[in-house]
Amino acid sequence: MNKEITIEDALKEAVNREETSYEFYKQLHSYVNDLGTKALVNELAEEEKSHIEILHSILNNKKIDEIKLGAKCYIIDLGLTRQVRPEVITEDMPVEAVLRIAIRYAENARKFYDNLADKLRGENVENLFRQLAHEEMCHRNNFQLLYDELVFKEN
Repeated sequence: MNKEITIEDALKEAVNREETSYEFYKQLHSYVNDLGTKALVNELAEEEKSHIEILHSILNNKKIDEIKLGAKCYIIDLGLTRQVRPEVITEDMPVEAVLRIAIRYAENARKFYDNLADKLRGENVENLFRQLAHEEMCHRNNFQLLYDELVFKEN
C-alpha cells in the first residue's frame, strides 16, 4: 500500500480534494442559518477556490515559484476532533451539528496534506502541501472556536 506517488499525481489529487472541499463548503453554506457561520463558511469556500486556482497554475506551468498561502492563525486545539462523530448534513440540522461535521472535515483535510507532504519530503512541492495542511488546521480552529462560542457559552 506504500505506492510511489508522482508530483503530478499528488497535485491532481490535491485539486480533487480542494474541489470537493469547495463543494462541501457551498453545501454547508446553504444549510446554516446563523449569519456568522454563513460568513465563515463562505470565506472558507473562497479560500478553497483560490487553492484550486493555485494548484491548477502549478499543474499548467509546471512551476512552484515560492507560492505563499495566506492563512495565519494561532494553533489552538480544543480537542473537539476527538469528540466529534461524522454526520450527514441535513437542512434542519442545528448549527452546532454542522460545525461538528466541519471540524472533522477540516481535520481530515489537514491529515491528507500532511500525508502528501511526508510522501514527497525533499521535493519542491513539500512546502506547498505543508502550507495547505496549515490552512486546513486554521479552518479547523476557526470552526472549533465558533463551536466553543456558540455551544459551550450557552451551557
